[in-house]
Amino acid sequence: MAVRLINEAVRRLDWSQVRHLPSPADGSDGAPFDPERQELRSRLLSCHDNSIRIVELQELFKR
Repeated sequence: MAVRLINEAVRRLDWSQVRHLPSPADGSDGAPFDPERQELRSRLLSCHDNSIRIVELQELFKR
């Protein structure tokens, strides 16, 4: 469900506006976040045919 919502939001983006957004003055990518607090870490995801897929969930079930 979450991946579908993300993909739909990305499709609705006006990429001509996104390309012209200014970068933050501190040189960062934007809002800070703690990647280790994400439930689905990037190593559990894979991009295929312009979509994001969950490829490994065992780590989540070990808790």
